[in-house]
Parts: sequence; C-alpha cells; structure tokens
Amino acid sequence: MDACCSPLRSADSAAPTGHTSAFLRTTSGDTSGMVRLAGGEFVMGNDSDYGFSSDGEGPAHPVRLSPFWIDTTTVT
Repeated sequence: MDACCSPLRSADSAAPTGHTSAFLRTTSGDTSGMVRLAGGEFVMGNDSDYGFSSDGEGPAHPVRLSPFWIDTTTVT
C-alpha cells in the first residue's frame, strides 16, 4: 500500500554515502527563529481498522524522539 500523505522516496534518491537515512543531523548552525523541543516518548499510530501502516499509522507503537530544533514558521 502506498503512503497516503507524502511522496515516497524513489529508489534512485539514495542517502549520501555512509548514511542510511534521508534525514541528516546537523550539530551546528544558526538557530535564530527556531525553538528547541525537549523530545521524549509518545505512542504513534492506532489500533483501529483504518490507517496506512506504511505511514507508521498502525499498529500503535512507542516512539522516542531526541531533543531537536524546529522553525517557528513554515519552511519551503
């Protein structure tokens, strides 16, 4: 089943050498206009009869996020 809410990463858009994810963590830079979120653990997904498992919507499972910075406005 295809993901419902975002495009899938194509097979030819591989992550940079040595990385296994399309998301890279930076350790420095300007954080003006951003807020730091503490991270933590939450339950993601649901156990209902609907949802897209390819989007992580089911089954419900615990997810732990490290602290991170996020822009306070939409970024395109």
